[in-house]
Amino acid sequence: MLSRFRPHLLLARPTTQRHASFFTEPTKSFRTGHGGNNTTLNNTPPPTEQIRSISFYDTTLEQYTSRPLNRVTIRQMIEFCQGKVTNEKLLLSARYVHEELPKRLARRLTDLRTLPFVIITNPYVKRVYELYIQAFDRLKNFPKIETLEDDARFTLLLKDIVNETTQVVDLLAKGTSEATRKVPRSRLNLDCFLENMLLSRIGRRVLAEQHVLLHTASSETGYIGVINPRCNITSCVQAAISQASAVCHNTYGVIPKVEFKGNLTANLPYIPAHLEFICFEILKNSMRAVVEQRIKEGISLLPDFVEENHPPDIEILIAEGPQQTTLRISDRGGGLSPESASEAFQFGFTTATINDNEKNVGGFMSQFMMQNDHSPMAGLGFGLPLARLYARHFGGDLEVVSMYGYGTDVYLRMDRTGNEVEKVEI
Repeated sequence: MLSRFRPHLLLARPTTQRHASFFTEPTKSFRTGHGGNNTTLNNTPPPTEQIRSISFYDTTLEQYTSRPLNRVTIRQMIEFCQGKVTNEKLLLSARYVHEELPKRLARRLTDLRTLPFVIITNPYVKRVYELYIQAFDRLKNFPKIETLEDDARFTLLLKDIVNETTQVVDLLAKGTSEATRKVPRSRLNLDCFLENMLLSRIGRRVLAEQHVLLHTASSETGYIGVINPRCNITSCVQAAISQASAVCHNTYGVIPKVEFKGNLTANLPYIPAHLEFICFEILKNSMRAVVEQRIKEGISLLPDFVEENHPPDIEILIAEGPQQTTLRISDRGGGLSPESASEAFQFGFTTATINDNEKNVGGFMSQFMMQNDHSPMAGLGFGLPLARLYARHFGGDLEVVSMYGYGTDVYLRMDRTGNEVEKVEI
């Protein structure tokens, strides 16, 4: 039976050399804020307030940016949360997150302030800056956490911030897309900036959601916060297949044949929502390539896809090593041209013709998180680069090997020890 998607995609920020000596605890995941406190993206402060806050934070940001970050591993988070979630653990976790998030936000705000004029003046990118300034301000001014009541209020604040910044990926995608219409992407060199912004966002949201879920921990779920210590790879891939198949069927009316091979019982300590998102992005691309290749070749779709003895259009192989688990997704979708293959992980690159229904990357990301089956098959070129950042966050990687004229292999490598420190840029 296919597991249900729970993608509350966690996104956060980069870090330096030190490792945290502890961290958070068990539970499943949340997708909405508390009560009626769901702040929307329209709650923008008046322009004069924005100007004052930007001027006021000049030296404050520098102070927080200079403080070293304390990075964590999946293993540390699991071990910290094993056993009963005591009041002491709740307070330790809250204090760690309270200290860590402003330092990470300050680094990203500094990056935003050094962007070229054509980027930072874009209304979408400007909105990201405003959201981050507001989050930084609220975290910085939150009093020292001494009691469980303080922790309860801090947890509500984290929920608010997570919900208020849900569409940051969409805003960045739209903003950079608009800016590159005025200045060539090669001159703006935005990939490094976007990687830092989004990798940082992954990390911050992992920390925030891990602490929030610590309060609703249950030994019955098997989860430790957002982490499953024995995350079954096949279950996550099946969930991604289900989502990608629904999107493909909505778009083309057909679903390519997918086949599993290898170690189907393989598991590792991982964040299932991350793995599901990565696989969804890869499979969505593979299914689109397969279907469009059939159309290009003038082959009838339905008979081929339904015929039982027809070889699989997409093959998934799972292999387990002592330190690493590898997932290979192979398709017979014609492959990428040498030019396209070299740009596959560039933000904004897409081989698709974007129609009016596919221009809202934010809508796509939000729909994915909300378990909606109507995501577009292609968007503004953020899916695959973002998937690679999720893979790299805890020491993995994503690689594309294409045979032009035949198909493409995508290799997802994941650390199975849980000892890789989160990858966050300073």
